[in-house]
Amino acid sequence: MTSPVLSLIAADYSDVQAYSSRFSQEISFSPTAIPSERLFAGLDPEKFSALSVPKLRRYGFFLKLGEEVIGWHCARQQGSVIFSMEESGIRPEYQGKGYYRQLLDTVVSFARDEGYAAIVSTHAADNNRILIPKLRYGFFIKGFEINPMYGLDVKLIYYFNDAQRLAHKMRVGSRAQYEEQD
Repeated sequence: MTSPVLSLIAADYSDVQAYSSRFSQEISFSPTAIPSERLFAGLDPEKFSALSVPKLRRYGFFLKLGEEVIGWHCARQQGSVIFSMEESGIRPEYQGKGYYRQLLDTVVSFARDEGYAAIVSTHAADNNRILIPKLRYGFFIKGFEINPMYGLDVKLIYYFNDAQRLAHKMRVGSRAQYEEQD
């Protein structure tokens, strides 16, 4: 008997968001999250929407093992050259089997192929289940932020350019010497 093939399938962003809202509670790591409806209550939705950035590209993916959806990923364009990983999830029964690493490999390759300069993501500061794998993968800590909804966030960045990686290391106090690449 052959094992099912793991694949990441491009899907409509709204379909992936709907799937995510159905299953994200299974893997959510935000016990202190304040619902956005509460945070933004009283704001005029029309005025609030008018202030938003013009629509940029959005991406949705399902991670499938054979025919079964075992995970998902949502992302969007941020500015003109940044790919923002919004949410990824692997169903609990499939966690710890290397599928997240495969999802990361595929998403990073996709963003590189699309021409983005870097990938960013934001996570709860105590979410080691995601922070450690991403730091091992090559993401850097870009900064910290207090998020009224979730608390302390860690902002990560993954550069496709060796010069940017080296500059980042130098700027955060590493002893790396910056040398221009040919």
